[in-house]
Amino acid sequence: MASISATAFLIFKPYLAPNLPAAPIFFVCDITQFHVPSFKSVTPITYFILPYLFLDVPFQSTFIMFMKRILKSIKMPEAYYVFIDESGDLGMRGSKYFVIAAIMTSNPTTLKRIIKKLRQKKLKKKIKELPEIKANNSKRTIREYVLKEIKNSNCEIFAVVVDKSKILSRLYEVKDKLYNYLCGQLIDRITRAKNLSKLIITIDKKHTNSLIREDFNHYIQNIIETKNHNLPVGIFHKPSYASEELQVIDFIAWSINRKYSFDDEYYYKIIENKIVNKDNILLWK
Repeated sequence: MASISATAFLIFKPYLAPNLPAAPIFFVCDITQFHVPSFKSVTPITYFILPYLFLDVPFQSTFIMFMKRILKSIKMPEAYYVFIDESGDLGMRGSKYFVIAAIMTSNPTTLKRIIKKLRQKKLKKKIKELPEIKANNSKRTIREYVLKEIKNSNCEIFAVVVDKSKILSRLYEVKDKLYNYLCGQLIDRITRAKNLSKLIITIDKKHTNSLIREDFNHYIQNIIETKNHNLPVGIFHKPSYASEELQVIDFIAWSINRKYSFDDEYYYKIIENKIVNKDNILLWK
């Protein structure tokens, strides 16, 4: 885990030792173990010995200015945000392929803007009021707009595609475990491709059962810790109607599934160059 240490020497009037000469003395302000939050044990600053309360008012303002300079000099690791969604189903019947896709960016605001601009510029009044925009229910012009915005944004796409005919029949009986495994394969591709300093994962909240969500979290955290012991990770489950970013990744997963399940590459081609692992997208060939 990233660690930063700095020592500031401050001169202040010794209130706690009034019998000492009035000459100023040195006080050590030690900022140590400045950690990036791991979300399992959040410790942004482990301890911060602050002499602020013992300073005269003029010295207090000087102290604040001094600490601002120190904090500005500390460069925080850049966080990468990953949003995950799937297309298809994990039933023995249904779709031919199952797709799990992720979009990664250091600035999730750009993804939010895609959906917000879509609502403002492209959608009719009745559709604007819908809580969620889904690729499957959208017109061609809407799909094209979203995918082209993704193509022109500062983001990367990762995906795992599974031919369901290659899934062992007994695995269909433990769909939650199978889903965890497939997401783990997706995260593994992301961490192998990128040198990450901090990872924040948001996934569509599908299960009301908190135990299933916790099992997913533990599995993904173990995958990451096995590969990269020092990578802080946060995992969040949100309903897609409450997340514009998850609505964006829905269009991506749907487009990839169109290519494999229906031999329709039109939408896939728009975002193809954004897919980092496009040459390693099939899990079981």
